[in-house]
Amino acid sequence: MPVIELDDKRFKSEKCIEEGLSHALHAEIRVQGEVCGHLRVSYTEEMPFLLPHEQNLVNGVAEAFSTWLDRKRAEEQIKEYSEHLEDMVEERTQELKKAQDELLLKERLAVLGHFAGSISHEIRNPWPR
Repeated sequence: MPVIELDDKRFKSEKCIEEGLSHALHAEIRVQGEVCGHLRVSYTEEMPFLLPHEQNLVNGVAEAFSTWLDRKRAEEQIKEYSEHLEDMVEERTQELKKAQDELLLKERLAVLGHFAGSISHEIRNPWPR
């Protein structure tokens, strides 16, 4: 009977009977190097020795599930990021527009200041006629 424990949740078939199971094979489920769950395959009969090929199979299933889970979580992060991307672009566009407006205002004030200085100079120092 296979049982998967993942993020403190337990998944098993409806017909799974856990009483009387005396032997189990176990493998860890890892995502990004951290253990996030376990895969256990239990047997009703006592097995005096561990069958390496069965343990390899359980390890392979756990590793494939780990890879799938890691990919699924990455896809969810990408989806969440892409949903907020338009908002981030709009916010950055508004910041750039505000910076551009400030720059244009400063340029106009600089031109006006230069023009005022020129007029002031001409008033104080008229050309001889």
